Amino acid sequence: MTARASSDRHPPALTERPVFVTPNREDTQMPVTKTTTKPVAEVTKVGNLTRDPVLKFADTGRAYAHTAMAVESPGPDNDWKNKTVAYYDLTVFGPTAEHVCESLAKGARVIVIGKPEVKEYETAEGEKRTGKSIAVNHIGADLRFAVVVVSKVRDNRTEDATPEADPGTGELFNEEPF
Repeated sequence: MTARASSDRHPPALTERPVFVTPNREDTQMPVTKTTTKPVAEVTKVGNLTRDPVLKFADTGRAYAHTAMAVESPGPDNDWKNKTVAYYDLTVFGPTAEHVCESLAKGARVIVIGKPEVKEYETAEGEKRTGKSIAVNHIGADLRFAVVVVSKVRDNRTEDATPEADPGTGELFNEEPF
């Protein structure tokens, strides 16, 4: 057995970043006046979804979904009696947005990796506030709290157990995925 280089053990870093779509004002509860991105490349958060994901489509036809999560942290001296809760708005793009809407619901324990943002907005009363959000690159259920059945996606459709027939020959596809 040969030793593998450390680069073989870890997947390469993502080079593409999501294109951010600003929703219409009537789609959002808090009008955004300014968005700033922290210099942090990515953050990882573990918490519970506080609302069901909502799937929408941009003018270009690209899918995106909005949801939110709560992340609990212990207080001083690792004291969970004085815990703090941070809330994050989540935005997921592309096919992942569709998968999130099909797979996750309010209350689901999730692990999120994405790009953090701070949004400044003004309430209807004129009060200035800030909100934290994450542009999600990766999201999944926390398997400490859930059992997940994995279905591979092919051509933006979920495969089911029934093999498909070749339209040209009528023969069934029975190939192993790898």
